[in-house]
Amino acid sequence: MLEFAASQKINRKLIVQGYIFTKHSENNDGKSLWRCEKRTCTARVHIKDDEIIHEVATHNHTLTHGQVEVERARSGMKRRGETTEETTRPIVKNELMNVPISAAHILPKRTTLSRDVRRHR
Repeated sequence: MLEFAASQKINRKLIVQGYIFTKHSENNDGKSLWRCEKRTCTARVHIKDDEIIHEVATHNHTLTHGQVEVERARSGMKRRGETTEETTRPIVKNELMNVPISAAHILPKRTTLSRDVRRHR
């Protein structure tokens, strides 16, 4: 099963082996092409029915440790913002408690995270 996270524009991001992919295109038979989030990277993944059917090229950059955890936390904040009546601060605080300390340097400012939650509502 593939893992997805919510993007800033309410689309999905694909997480494969610690790398994050954004959807590039989709054809009529249900196959979609995803490319690495880093625009200069040539890595691509082809997916059909939530299963990887083809991987193109390899990543030309190192894996950013903690980026996946940050994406999961931001996605969780947006999801909780939609489903609960909690104010923004407790949502951000509770999700940040799940982010490892090693990923804390990648996190945006709390004001940015709060704004993301408010905009997503």
